[in-house]
Parts: sequence; C-alpha cells; structure tokens
Amino acid sequence: MNRYLQKMERSIDEKMHQVLEKVHLPQQVAIPCGGVRPALCVTEQGEIRCYGLVDGGRAPGYLSGIDGGMSFKEYYVHNSKKQDVLGAAAYFAYNAAGTFAQDDAKDDEESEHGGRYFRFEGTTSGTVCRYSDIGMNDTAYHTAQICDTCYHVDMLPRVTKNGRIYAAGWRRVGESNETAFFFSDDGGMHFTTVVLPSLPAFPAVYPDRVQRPLPKGTCPTVIERLDGSMWMLVATSDSYLWEYVSTDGGNHWEKPRRTTLHGSYTGAYLLRLQDNRLLLFWNNTDPMPTCVGVDTSLTNRDACHCAVSVDEGKSWIGQRELFLPACRTYADGMLRCGNGVSDFEALEMPDGNVLVHVGTTPDTERLILFCVDYLNDEGRVEDFLDGVYYFSTQSYFRANGSKGFNRIPGPVAVQDPQTVPKERDKREVLHIYRYTDDRLLSEQMGAVQNFPAWEMGEITLEVMLSGAPLRISLCDHWINPSDPCVEEKSVFSFTMDYLDTWRTPDVWATYKIAYSLKHQKAVVIRVDMSEEDYLPDRLLHNVLFSVHPNHRISPLPRTLSYLHLQTASKDRVDEKGSYIGRIEYRSIDSFPYMDLH
Repeated sequence: MNRYLQKMERSIDEKMHQVLEKVHLPQQVAIPCGGVRPALCVTEQGEIRCYGLVDGGRAPGYLSGIDGGMSFKEYYVHNSKKQDVLGAAAYFAYNAAGTFAQDDAKDDEESEHGGRYFRFEGTTSGTVCRYSDIGMNDTAYHTAQICDTCYHVDMLPRVTKNGRIYAAGWRRVGESNETAFFFSDDGGMHFTTVVLPSLPAFPAVYPDRVQRPLPKGTCPTVIERLDGSMWMLVATSDSYLWEYVSTDGGNHWEKPRRTTLHGSYTGAYLLRLQDNRLLLFWNNTDPMPTCVGVDTSLTNRDACHCAVSVDEGKSWIGQRELFLPACRTYADGMLRCGNGVSDFEALEMPDGNVLVHVGTTPDTERLILFCVDYLNDEGRVEDFLDGVYYFSTQSYFRANGSKGFNRIPGPVAVQDPQTVPKERDKREVLHIYRYTDDRLLSEQMGAVQNFPAWEMGEITLEVMLSGAPLRISLCDHWINPSDPCVEEKSVFSFTMDYLDTWRTPDVWATYKIAYSLKHQKAVVIRVDMSEEDYLPDRLLHNVLFSVHPNHRISPLPRTLSYLHLQTASKDRVDEKGSYIGRIEYRSIDSFPYMDLH
C-alpha cells in the first residue's frame, strides 16, 4: 500500500470511513481556483493539497484536505517576505540503499529513511527541476537544470521501480510541437532529455471540410508499465490520442501510433492504483466538423471521462462521464467555459475512491471524488427527475476564434403532454425538436447521454413520435448533440418514424434496442409494459454495423457507451418533434437476436 494512503487511513476516524465507503457516483467536493498545472499533490504526512489561488482568487495559496478528499480548507502560501514557495510537488522516499523508490510500503512497520519533494518546470532559462528536503512551503528550495530549452511540464514527476525520476513535456516549434522525455538516475542531480519522434501530418478527413488547426503532440502523460516499459499518451488534432512506447526505460522511443481512444486537442492522464490497475482520465469526445472560417477545435470539452484497465491499457472498462459543467449551455459559454473540462490530475484515496482535479475556469475547475467501482456499473436508469442534468443538449452560435463558442440549450425536459393536468407534476419527459436560427452552427437539436461501456447491451426507452422522424445512434464516444454528421460518426444509427412503427402519432410506445459489437448488429424491437418475450413480428429495425468509408475510424471499437438522440427533420422547423420518457440501460451476456429478419 502507498505510504500516504496508510497515513490517511490512520488519521481518518471510523465515522469518516463510513462516509467514504458510501461514495459511488462522482461528487464535487471543492472548487479550486487558478487553473494551473501541476496543482494536485500529497505531502509525506498524507495531506492532500491543490495549489492555485485562494481568497476569491486574490492571493496564491492551496486547498488542504486530511479526510480522504471529502472536505478542504484554504491556506495562503506566501510568508511575510513574499518569497515563492516550492508549491505542488511529488514526494519520493529514500530506501535503505539511499536511492529513491516507488511509494510502496510493504507493511505498516516498514521504516522510512526520509525523502525529497520534486517538481519540473519550464522557465525563461530552460526547463528546471526544483526540489526540497523540507516540504512544499520551502522558500529555500534547490534548482537543477534539466535542459536549456523551455518545455511545458503539466505533470508531476514520477519514479520507476529502479529509482529513475521521470516526466514529460512539450513545446511549440513553428507550426508544430515537440514532445520530450526527461529522466534522472542520480536522484535529480543530473538529467537527460530525449526528444521523441515527430508525429505525422493530419490532413482534413471527412466530415471535416478544412484541416483541423492547433497543435499535435501536446500535454503528454507517461507511466511505467508492469513489464518495465514506458507508455506515453499525447494530444493531437487527430480524432484519437496517440501513443509512444519505450522498452528501455525512456532512453529510446518507438515511432508514434494511433490508439483506439477518442480525443481531439485534449490531453489525458494516467494513474496507477495500488492494486496495479490503470486509470485513464481524458475527454472521450469529438468536436464539430470543421468548415471554412469557423474554428470548432474546442467544441469537445464539455464532458470528461474515466476508464479502468486490468491489462496495462490494452482494453478499457467504464468510459464513464465524471463531470458535465453547467456552463455547457450558457449563452456566454465562450467566456465561462474557456478550455472546458480538460487538464487532469488524480490521486488514489482510501476506501476505493479517487480524487481528480479537472477544469481551467471558475465554472469548470473542480475537485471530484468518486469510487472506482462506479466504472463497473451494470446498468443505468434515466427518469428525468433531475431534468436534463445528466444530458448534453447544447447548440453553438457561429463565432470566430478557438474557444468553445457561445451556446443555447437544445432539447429540454417538459411535462408529459399525455398526462392529465392534475398529474402533470409527477412526470417530465425530454422534448426533441427543431427550430430555425441562422446564427447557429447547426440546427439539428439533439441530446446525448453516457452509459457504462459494454460489448453487448440493451436500451429500453419510451418514445412518443409526434412530428419529424427521430434519429437514434449508438456511439463509443461523446458526439456533439447538434453534430450534423452523427450518422457517419456512430457505430449504429437509424431513424424512427411513427409511420413505420405501426403507431399513430402522439402515442407512447416502448422500444428495446439490443446491440452486439461481437456480432456487429443491433435490433430495435417494440415491447409492451408487461415485458413479454420478444416476438419476431415485433421487429422494427435490423441495424447492421456500419462505418462511413471516409470516416477516420481506427481499429473497430470494442464497446459502446453513448446514446445519441437527434431530430431527423429535413425542414427547418419541427415544433412537435419527439418525446422521450424513461430510459433504462443494462448489459447482456448473450445476443439471442441473430435470427430476426
């Protein structure tokens, strides 16, 4: 067990442990200020700190927590002489041989031999290592030169099983970027910088009309695998994260490869848990298609995700949303959302929990606590008791610049039009429609919801079709609600019209969507409220796996994790639209629908 986890657990009383054991869904526990990285860290004594600004953003300081991530207090960091302190840093303990070791105590009785705090930083004189034997508030910290080139270092350094201290950084070079790996084998006294092979060019690929702007190879995250190899993920303007691998501890790196992890323009963060599982934090999203004169590069930062791997990143479980900021539908979203819910840091907490730092503005920056078991949920139910809180529904106004655009809410939760007046306060449903507004980037109103990632699953939903057809799509990543190309970006996509569902308009009906990536097939079946076994004559759609030939799909997805609902209206106005009632998601172990035609 990590030493800091041992110390945290000793300092937390039984009542607080009972509170921490009940944590499951992601919950916001604090609102940091400053948007700086790195910021989240833990002291030798097990105190959690998140550096930035305090006192309403008026002074440098940090949030401090000592109860497993449930609560935090503000503290200033400057002393009377206003000297800079070391700030957020990683603590590495010495072993008996006097070298640094991974923070892994074999038992409670293991003696400690002291340690040192490290942070890497880009400055005007190059990239440096700052370190202290005292602590993060040390004003007399030491500095060692890493290299004469200034790199952005967004992560705290880490240490390998063999005691190598390492981190990664990036810098802008002309119209491109350069990624570098730094390491020291003598406790931080001398460093080696390795520049990684450059990434290829990313030309415009359908449905983009022009080449995506902004960088490639930024915001690297790197971790040591159990076999001793190093694994790095970097952000690009491609639709996927790219990876680098080194089999000699970081001395040499293989050519970069595209991963199966969606994510454009945004970096990721890798965290090793004490049971050796890997956690991945990233934006499993895709921006709006690019077009001439409009930069859509930051229209994919309104949702952030986490997944867990038990096979060193070969496959991932979960792909769950952690945070949907309220500003995602604000009219002044360009200002309020900034760079969105990106830039991740995380720490393992007691009782199976994880604390993650995400966001860059007062409306998006949060400390979020959740249980890792949340990623293994076998189902989800949506009844709109919280309105559209758990949906993405925003539409964008056209604008210049590279921020996330101003927005308006799309589909909203309304009273069920079929309930009698005295019962209308007992049920709300989702209304998906279309109206004309030439200021919008797309008039295709839609709603998007995340569910646990499964290879095979069933989605049961109540639908009332009143106007234009409804497009229903199943995806392995978040696609903008108003994206006009959702059909091409999805794994399964079909339209539903009351004319081909054997129903008249304005009548509620229940449908089941069952899918299997193993069989590359999905079916849509009409069911009734008695949940009888399906009958062949109730089959409505037989949807085959389909990927647009020009789509930038990498290897075929292994799981699906998103339901995307959108108006399929070809007219500019569809006031009646469609209504969505209760939605239930569940995983299935078999797919007994192959013989349905």
